[in-house]
Amino acid sequence: MDTGQNEPVPGADAYKTESLPVQSPPKVGYRKTREKYPAERFSSMIRRLNPIAAINGTYFDTITKRPVGTIVINGQLVHVGDRGTAMCLDSNNRVEFLLTSGIPGTAMDWTRYRTVISTGPTLVRNDRIYLYPRAEKFKDPAVYARARRSAVGVTMENKLLLVTVKRKITLRQLARIMKALGARDAVALDGGTSSGLYYRGKMVTKPGRTLTNILSVYETPSPALSPGPNRVPD
Repeated sequence: MDTGQNEPVPGADAYKTESLPVQSPPKVGYRKTREKYPAERFSSMIRRLNPIAAINGTYFDTITKRPVGTIVINGQLVHVGDRGTAMCLDSNNRVEFLLTSGIPGTAMDWTRYRTVISTGPTLVRNDRIYLYPRAEKFKDPAVYARARRSAVGVTMENKLLLVTVKRKITLRQLARIMKALGARDAVALDGGTSSGLYYRGKMVTKPGRTLTNILSVYETPSPALSPGPNRVPD
């Protein structure tokens, strides 16, 4: 897992975990906030959900708070979108990236997946930079402007990459960063003031506004290793 630091950190694997005192694989899951489309502080969500790591999720309307992409939580379709790329995880934490542009969310078969978050655009596909945001139906000028960025990806070794960039960059620069970090597949998440990243008690990147959704990572320790609530700075 990349936490935005320069130094190497232990990895979260899509199938198993390394350098962590656990007996079970990590649970990688997308979580929506408690009510339908409320906004909540990132630090508050971290305290409530108690993940080992978390990053801001997909785009949402800043007025209505309605998410843009398709969302599946614990196997249940909770929101339908029709743009971008879906990051899908099955019950074994196997990761798949599906282009969903122009395909209504209800026309897709999501039953194979425990977790889906549709975001984008795609940055890296099959180990190559792949950047066609207009084809993925992204029209908002803010998506194309230089901005703080967030992204999620998976390496050839099935390591999960959670990445934020605090300086303003373009989508192509973000794609190059993900490729340089070893991403086999990667997609952009919401960025700008939504960009936020947490890792094991440290707020690596603090969002500048409240959020409606996050992508969170969990581990399942033995009962003797069960962690207490996270202490998260506001």
